[in-house]
Amino acid sequence: MKKLILHTTILFMLLMSGGKTPSVNELKLYKEIERLKLMDVTTRFIDNKTVELKQDWSGFQRIKSIKEPDETAIRAWIAADSIPFLEIDPTLIDTNRFTGWYNYWTTVPIFNGFGRLPLAGDIDKNLKIEDYGLYMDTTMFDPESHIYEIDTNGTVRFRYKYVPRRGAAMQFTDVDVNNLQEVVFQLGDSSYFYEQRNGISLPIDPKFVFAKYEYQGTAIFTNEKIAEMDNDSLIDFIYRGSIIDTTHPSGFQIYTLIAEYNPLILNFQRVWKTQLWYESAIGGYDVGDYDGDGQMNFLASGMNGQVWVGEATGNNQYAINWNDSLPGFINLLYQTSGDVDDDGKREFFVGATMGNGNWTVVYEADSNDHYLPTFLLHLLSGGSLDEPIYMTKDIDRDGKVELIIQSGGLLYIFKSSGDNFYQLYYFSENYDGVGVNFFDFNNDEKIDIIVSKFYVNNEGMAKTYSDIYLASGINDIVENNGNLPENIMLYQNYPNPFNPTTKMKYTLPFTADVSIKVYDLFGRKVTVLIDGKKEAGVYEVTWNAIDYPSGVYYARLNVSGGGGNTVRTVKLLLIK
Repeated sequence: MKKLILHTTILFMLLMSGGKTPSVNELKLYKEIERLKLMDVTTRFIDNKTVELKQDWSGFQRIKSIKEPDETAIRAWIAADSIPFLEIDPTLIDTNRFTGWYNYWTTVPIFNGFGRLPLAGDIDKNLKIEDYGLYMDTTMFDPESHIYEIDTNGTVRFRYKYVPRRGAAMQFTDVDVNNLQEVVFQLGDSSYFYEQRNGISLPIDPKFVFAKYEYQGTAIFTNEKIAEMDNDSLIDFIYRGSIIDTTHPSGFQIYTLIAEYNPLILNFQRVWKTQLWYESAIGGYDVGDYDGDGQMNFLASGMNGQVWVGEATGNNQYAINWNDSLPGFINLLYQTSGDVDDDGKREFFVGATMGNGNWTVVYEADSNDHYLPTFLLHLLSGGSLDEPIYMTKDIDRDGKVELIIQSGGLLYIFKSSGDNFYQLYYFSENYDGVGVNFFDFNNDEKIDIIVSKFYVNNEGMAKTYSDIYLASGINDIVENNGNLPENIMLYQNYPNPFNPTTKMKYTLPFTADVSIKVYDLFGRKVTVLIDGKKEAGVYEVTWNAIDYPSGVYYARLNVSGGGGNTVRTVKLLLIK
């Protein structure tokens, strides 16, 4: 990697175009550019309102608008549609109430690139979490793709180096549904798939390479998704790519594309295309059944405030059946989804980065193929060139997902306390980094935090790493708020995989007849762990499987009481 050189005067003069006095947002933009340089992210002005961000060695590339946001139009829209609205100034948050929730534990010497989620998981099932990403120290000029493993006591061990390096680790999947996991790397215009050799090995065997661009050199970073989308049991891939078109002046055109894994060619094959708008300004994609009709939807959003939802209409057939345009919004490039308000409907969240902060619009279906904005968040952090992280995850293991936003290096976690109502659950300014994710790293049944970070030494050379912070248990709502549980829950067993013992926590909001029975993969009952009356409360049960063979089992909680019968099931993996 080359040394970082700051050309602050030239960039400042660009922002001062015409000799005008800079606005507050222009000064903020200038500071953002300086911060990006320290992370080796270059900025190239396409015109006076559009800028390209690029981090060559990680494969990151993004086009963003730097025009002044129209906050008046946004607030008029909020008032006209009576949208519930929460605005948060991070400088006014009392952070003392979050003290001790998470504590520094260990450091892993890799991260996953600017604006990308850290990727971790126990793929080889040895009860130790692996971290996948890019390694670089201050003596290197080019990063390497590594796997590191974290022991339950915090010891970090190098496991594998991919040669040649394969860029950022994007996700785990099983594209051919053979019960062997693949890790997907993205570098330039291609996705690289590496598979396990067996169910307890690392994913290091090259499987195939999928080229997303017929015309080379046009790759723009998007949040791609690999999922089963059209109910045919074959895995699909939604992404942004190019198709050669000799009738077009450029010789190619950019599309939103869907490919499907074809077992005959052992690779993905393009099956559908559409052009939503100016495709280079599409931020990324999310996938889920948003309207609850049993058909998978996909979500896309764009730089000028557009939102699109498509749906599978048949085998390899899709249609855009809803769209919206939000007044005053720019850089609406970020998406996630999940039933955060726990009303049985999957909300989707679209996020925008603007000079006046981070804006997030929450949508929910009001009928089939139709969606309405139901809530809006305005975080006074970040800026036009910020690259936030969005996700939904059950970080406190209460059975409901939370909305997580990392904006301007600040971490916000939101819970819902009712239908279409959100409130701040956790906040920290101690995780200033370029990516965040959540895993149980030390097998204590609590969800921990990993933060990707970037360091530049005095010589201008970069070093990448990730810090892990362990959850203390203070944020365990069920067991620490002094109240009875609100829901019947059977939590995932811990550890999992296990040998030979594992534990399961379950909660009861009322006195009831309770049974927990274990079944094998063929539905045959193998043991009964609990069978009797229990008072309301939080319980834990242990299964000692020393007399049972390795394999997949299912624990089924059956609760009779409270005017009904409730069943909850978790999947157990015994490995001897």
